[in-house]
Amino acid sequence: MKALPDLISKISGRLPLRLVLIAPFVLQIFGTVGIVGYLSFKNGEKAVNDLANQVNSQISTRIQQHILGYLDKSHQILEVTYAGIKSGNIDLDNFSALQRYFWQIVRNRDLEAYIYFGNTRGEFVGVERQEDDKFQLKIRDITTAPMREVYALNERGERDKLLKSAKYDPQLRPWYKSAIQAGKPSWSAIYPFFSRENTMLGITPVLPIYATTGELRGVLAIDLTMRHVTEFVGSLKISQSGQSFIMERSGDLVVSSTIAQPFRVKGEGEKREIERLKAMDSDQPTVKATAQYLRDRFGDFKDISQSQQLKFQINGAWHYVQVVPTQDSHGLDWLVVVVVPESDFMAQIHENTRTTILLSLGALGLAIIIGLYTARWIVRPIFKLKEAAIALSEGDFSKTVELNRADEMGVLAGAFNSMAAQLQTSFTELEEKNTKLEELDKLKDEFLANTSHELRTPLNGIIGLTESLIDGATGALSDNTKSNLNMIASSGRRLSTLVNDILDFSRLKHRNIDLQIKPTAVREIVGVVIDLLGNKSTAQSRF
Repeated sequence: MKALPDLISKISGRLPLRLVLIAPFVLQIFGTVGIVGYLSFKNGEKAVNDLANQVNSQISTRIQQHILGYLDKSHQILEVTYAGIKSGNIDLDNFSALQRYFWQIVRNRDLEAYIYFGNTRGEFVGVERQEDDKFQLKIRDITTAPMREVYALNERGERDKLLKSAKYDPQLRPWYKSAIQAGKPSWSAIYPFFSRENTMLGITPVLPIYATTGELRGVLAIDLTMRHVTEFVGSLKISQSGQSFIMERSGDLVVSSTIAQPFRVKGEGEKREIERLKAMDSDQPTVKATAQYLRDRFGDFKDISQSQQLKFQINGAWHYVQVVPTQDSHGLDWLVVVVVPESDFMAQIHENTRTTILLSLGALGLAIIIGLYTARWIVRPIFKLKEAAIALSEGDFSKTVELNRADEMGVLAGAFNSMAAQLQTSFTELEEKNTKLEELDKLKDEFLANTSHELRTPLNGIIGLTESLIDGATGALSDNTKSNLNMIASSGRRLSTLVNDILDFSRLKHRNIDLQIKPTAVREIVGVVIDLLGNKSTAQSRF
């Protein structure tokens, strides 16, 4: 654990102080901004998921409610009509009365425009509001069979003129067969309406009418085209690229917000037929991919029993899908599907992310600038202290640090200036003392020189006289006397040498002495030592 702080200290010790001060500050801000940006992005993603699911759920619920509400009106009309039949207010055999009743119903623009009745005798009566808001009567009775005549109706709902006549048998139509098969209020299968200007898909709520004896009297029905549902689905503002579609459990498309004609028409004229378009065979990529994903996930569309919120990829792009089973009490069983690309919601998130990044970079740049000025404000007096310390170490005591600050740096600068002044005073005093010591040294040198001069003069005299006595009275002196004279001369020369050495040490202090290497007469030195020791021992033996 100690190695890491030591390593950090070692590395930071090699970096400039300005960088050491700025780097942690910048890294801290960068790290904080990065973490905040990342958390903001992840929170944005979560918010997008929640928002996408909410949007899909709301849209699918609206479609479901609209479909059920719209379709249920037709069954309500059939039930009201059936109640009138049971009460005797509506006579199924009176086609003129039925014509007037049907005309009153289709005048209401909130409902679909075609209500009719076909009985077991092949008779038929129905009133239809055309797309141009004109009304037509379609009737087949005993007098017109097997033809069905089409009349234009005036503004009072009365026959105006005959428009056309064609063979028609209601008992062969899908709506009639569906009612007989169900035996109760139900829906026909979706089938084409070729009678309109533009071929379109439609569905028919049917109600079989039975006598009190249980015998079938006929079928009451209302044609509902998918135009109204298609317009509603297409009008929904899901998102920029979001779309919705409705399909049966078989996978056949009912309506789509992006496919105007969810079927293919084959043949012409009376031989026209349609081929229902399956969602998985659609040319619309999103519809096709979504249907395929639902099939792969659930195995069969019939296995989707409850609302599902899912997320899947189309060509690498994430999409949110909501699938809602839509059913009613009369056998309707569709799947409402809403698909929204994640990119529709992420566009704002990405925009916010870009804004966050730009603001972060701006904050980082501002932090760097502030850090530079802060570091300069902190480091500048330190640099001044460093320069003053270097000058002080080189002997320049005049260098001071001028800082008009009351913080710690100002106190440190004042302490440094005080220390420099004290050092300058101390060195001045030392210089004065050294000057006095040098003067004492000169007096000492003069004393030594004078003393050595006074000593060498008599010593030289003693040495000279002794040597003269030895040389001039060689035969008259005894050996003992000669030995003593030689000792006196030798001792004098030793004293003279000692005086010279003292002077040499004085010169050594002033670095004025020269050392020389010369051969030494060791024998003579030993002889002198022996003579001295011999004479000393002789003198002691006398006593």
